[in-house]
Amino acid sequence: ALQGGTQYILDEAYRLSQSLRGMEGIPSPSVLCPSLLGEVISSGKSLREKLKECAGSYRVLKEGSPFKALHISTEEISLEGRDACFSFPLIGDPWGKVMDPRYGQALYVYPSLLKDGRICLYIQILDDYTGSIRILLSPEGDSLTLYMRKIEESLFSEFGGFLEAERI
Repeated sequence: ALQGGTQYILDEAYRLSQSLRGMEGIPSPSVLCPSLLGEVISSGKSLREKLKECAGSYRVLKEGSPFKALHISTEEISLEGRDACFSFPLIGDPWGKVMDPRYGQALYVYPSLLKDGRICLYIQILDDYTGSIRILLSPEGDSLTLYMRKIEESLFSEFGGFLEAERI
């Protein structure tokens, strides 16, 4: 048996998913995430248009939150925390890869737009640790509601619950 062989299995699964991408019948990552409670309409042009509407900086309203600000552009969404700033790329093929600044883990980001106008980030953690983070952004005028949920045993505890933010 190979001690610590989990990464080899994950690397092979990722390689296989890359070779299957584009084949008919292969689900997008959003299909793998049924609890999003919405139907995906696009991860392309419509998403960029929605991001243009929401672009800007937002102040988190909840005192004591692990995050104090949120920044949105057509290329990335950043959550400015008290200990680190997490930036999630919104461009890629379709998975944008980024190393997280706090825990040093490789994150693969898949953004999409749901039919009801919410922006969804499905973030796969594939490194020494494995799991996922889901972020739903619900824009409403100059305010945003974020729902965040992490599925990972020991890291990323700041990604849990609801946040309210208003445009600065």
